[in-house]
Amino acid sequence: MKKYQMNFKGICSYYWGRFFKVALPTLIYIYMCCVLIQPDFIKNNPIFISKILTLSYDGNPSFDAIGSTWYVSTLMGLYLVAPFLFLCLQFLADKIKEYKYKNLLWIILLIIIASLGLIARLYLLNQGVDWSSRVYVPFYMNLDIFICGMLLNFLCDTVSNKLNNIPNKIFCVILILCFVIFNTYIYYIGKIIFYQYILPSFYIIFFSIYMLVFEKNPQKCTPLTFQTLRRNPLRIIDWFSSLSFGFYLFHSLILNRIYTLVEGASPLRIHLKLLFYGFILTIPFSYLIRLIVNECAIVSKKFFSS
Repeated sequence: MKKYQMNFKGICSYYWGRFFKVALPTLIYIYMCCVLIQPDFIKNNPIFISKILTLSYDGNPSFDAIGSTWYVSTLMGLYLVAPFLFLCLQFLADKIKEYKYKNLLWIILLIIIASLGLIARLYLLNQGVDWSSRVYVPFYMNLDIFICGMLLNFLCDTVSNKLNNIPNKIFCVILILCFVIFNTYIYYIGKIIFYQYILPSFYIIFFSIYMLVFEKNPQKCTPLTFQTLRRNPLRIIDWFSSLSFGFYLFHSLILNRIYTLVEGASPLRIHLKLLFYGFILTIPFSYLIRLIVNECAIVSKKFFSS
């Protein structure tokens, strides 16, 4: 948000950028699936079009290729309110000059917002509402995570670089690994309610700590070249990150298509093969859709600048 001017033109530019990066690849993907895989889907489910256009798609109706695109409706809803949330936070940032007071404010607000999200989910749990349609999918029920992400961005701008050291990084890696193991165990033993209603607020706290320690990495800002990649092979993650949204769109489609073709002596081997083949097959599709979107963005930029 900080690279956009918070005026009418800047906000429209922000919305246009979100459309090209998120909505457009999703619409292209849905079009491909509905034409090539289920050509009768839209004809038999006309409400799907209205749900997509009004950002209210919750995964129903669907088939195995497009059910997961509900997330895009949720994300675009959050993007719609993002400029106004940013203006409120920027107002607070401008009012407070001392960094230490700013940091304290962001930390307090982050804890409050994460707690309010937890309270809201527990209230809905007590009301006995459907988790998927009333808690998981609606963009307003994900505002706690979204706002805390914005707060964390402000906090990373003012927090001391002293946090970025080896002992803190080791501590954070161990903390995250323990949290992942605990999270997996909760899911394994079937404590789904704990997983659905309580853990999201802890995700916010734990990953905020992680980001505060790792976000100040100076390597992050250098352009990705063969030289920087040779110095730090982990920078390959930067390249894959540009394909991550394509992976999200295509992974379930590809896994569902190859699942019956993969054989193995054990479930573990089957899943490892699925992971490998799915990863390899998803890369070209993700790269292709990124190229299409980039070309559309270039054409759009030339059109509006002419």
